[in-house]
Amino acid sequence: MKATSATYALAAFWAAVTLGRLIIASVSTRMDSSRIYVVLPWAIALALVIAPEADTVGGSISLFALAGLACSGFFPMTIGYGESRFPSIVEIAAGWLIAAYQIGYGLAAFGGGALQDTISLATLFRITAGLTVAMVVMALIIARQQRAGAAAPAG
Repeated sequence: MKATSATYALAAFWAAVTLGRLIIASVSTRMDSSRIYVVLPWAIALALVIAPEADTVGGSISLFALAGLACSGFFPMTIGYGESRFPSIVEIAAGWLIAAYQIGYGLAAFGGGALQDTISLATLFRITAGLTVAMVVMALIIARQQRAGAAAPAG
């Protein structure tokens, strides 16, 4: 992918992140947002697995937009659910989440180029897709806690 096309893909990713956050915020007032939360890691994995298969610039840009949409709600929803369901560890959880986000962002921004001679980008995407298993497990635990809290009678 040429630098100009990569710039468009990155812009599509961040535009979809923003749009997705707005959509999830409005939809979650009408449905159980924990259902959305559990689907997002699967969508992230899907985008990571199929992104290397794109054979056109338009396809690549579209897949980066899909990835942005999939990523849009997971981080803010994790922090929100963590604050409401696990108030005794909110500072630790939020701190670790933000640190992980910053490490991930730094690796994504600067690590890909450094790894190009060692591992293909397609392989790196697929390995990262495998890591979403931890996100799925975490989402299921948090969603279950969120639903249990919502079902509990007010005290």
